[in-house]
Amino acid sequence: MALTRESVIEALKTIQGPKGQDIVTGGEVRALDVGEKDVRFVLEIDQALADEYSKIKDASEVALKKLGASEVSVVLTAHASQKAPPDLKPNRKSEPKGPEKIPGVDRVLAVASGKGGVGKSTVSSILPALWQPKAGALVCWMPMFMGHPNQECLESQEGLPVLMEKLSSHFGTTALL
Repeated sequence: MALTRESVIEALKTIQGPKGQDIVTGGEVRALDVGEKDVRFVLEIDQALADEYSKIKDASEVALKKLGASEVSVVLTAHASQKAPPDLKPNRKSEPKGPEKIPGVDRVLAVASGKGGVGKSTVSSILPALWQPKAGALVCWMPMFMGHPNQECLESQEGLPVLMEKLSSHFGTTALL
């Protein structure tokens, strides 16, 4: 009598697995291949229960040989538990470091605007004279231009504008250009 897939499945259903169900219903039997006189399948097992499944493998071979199989091949396989992947989204957001201090500089002020002709150059020419006049602060001014040379016209090296001189003498501060 030739083996059939249905008869092999019925024979394997008589073998109880450690989960309390037969090994077919429990989902342990995989890749079942039934030939005329041979049967091959994989038992997917829990690695912690390897000793119990070894007995189940032997019982499966005995049951299938009683059914008429001359060759039975059962492979036990277990998946190793994988470590959880690293947390790429930590529980808290990274905190911004903020601006770093420049050694010897107490304050930095930027005069900026997205529109031209609003007086940025004029204001930044006057600010050194107004900056902390009573504290006797040393004020340094470094123009950084992005597309217009107006400041060089207002603060040329040939001579300071009269306005700057008056403001400096009036408030008693020094502007370094």
